[in-house]
Amino acid sequence: MTTNPYQSPQHDCSRGALPAAAGRYAGGWGSGVVDRDQRDKLSRDLRRLVTGRMTNDDFDDLYFDAYEDSPDDAVREIARFGWGLYSSDVLMPYRLKGRHRVNGDEKQAAARCVLFLRTDRPYQWPPPPSEPARRAAWALALNLGLPGSIAMLVICLPLLLFGNDWLFASVLVVPSAAVLVLSLWVLIYQSRVESPALQAWRLAGDWHAWPFLREEDLAAERIGATIADQTRAAGSD
Repeated sequence: MTTNPYQSPQHDCSRGALPAAAGRYAGGWGSGVVDRDQRDKLSRDLRRLVTGRMTNDDFDDLYFDAYEDSPDDAVREIARFGWGLYSSDVLMPYRLKGRHRVNGDEKQAAARCVLFLRTDRPYQWPPPPSEPARRAAWALALNLGLPGSIAMLVICLPLLLFGNDWLFASVLVVPSAAVLVLSLWVLIYQSRVESPALQAWRLAGDWHAWPFLREEDLAAERIGATIADQTRAAGSD
């Protein structure tokens, strides 16, 4: 999988860390649709995923069946965040526990997502960059370059060292090794280095408040949630 735009960045996205993007705080993106039912369901499903009460396969089914094409931008993008917390390229389903557990930054982001889903705020972040060329390079390296070059080396090296057809083998060994090195470089580079487009996208708002656009929006909802909790606690006494 290529860089997940909703994971913690490799650089500091606080205000002033990079030149401010022209669209910072501009808002106005998205449909403005608020699907209360889907927000409630996703809030529950995301909590279950992050706390290890739901497998990656279960969330996969929900993501593609219910959330991926939601008319509510918040549901669609927050579900994409949840989908990026795990790998689907494994044979057996697993839960986000033990060595698969989410890190501290991801837990905080998930908590902000749950808080946002409880509101009726419109989602104001612009769509993350799609970067088709970057994704295509990743897919080619992962699905063709890496396994293909390894297979060719496994076949050709014994022929080169022990067989009689050393000329045929020697012609293929160098290109296969070059493809292997290039594929590894693409996979490692893209997993560690963000593109300028992704860096600029993160500066459309206060990244550490995502999915809220501004830190003050997040602070206001946290205060409101605290007051609501205190009111419920007082009513139960």
